Amino acid sequence: MISDQPIHQVEWIPIEKVHANDYNPNSVATQEMKLLYRSVKADGYTQPVVTIYDEKKDRYVIVDGFHRYSIMRRFKDIYASCEEAALRRTPRQDHERPHGFNSPAQPRQRQALH
Repeated sequence: MISDQPIHQVEWIPIEKVHANDYNPNSVATQEMKLLYRSVKADGYTQPVVTIYDEKKDRYVIVDGFHRYSIMRRFKDIYASCEEAALRRTPRQDHERPHGFNSPAQPRQRQALH
């Protein structure tokens, strides 16, 4: 059933509560980051930033999507467009669509999608 799938539980979480993990060895060339920026700028976030909730620290730690998160933190025009989109949602849309930085899976996990 679709409602049982983790992606059905995508939520918008404030970017201030999302943090990079300390084990991501992945690095991306500058040109690739520029392409990622242009892609997000043109199409928005087509994939969520997946996080897991750290209850002890009351924050969300990135599991997948660090570079998408980095682009948002670095370029305020992308961050601002996500904030505006979240503010324009109607209550019905909030129920039907993602609501912030988030994560799928267990109820205490979140998928960052801001």
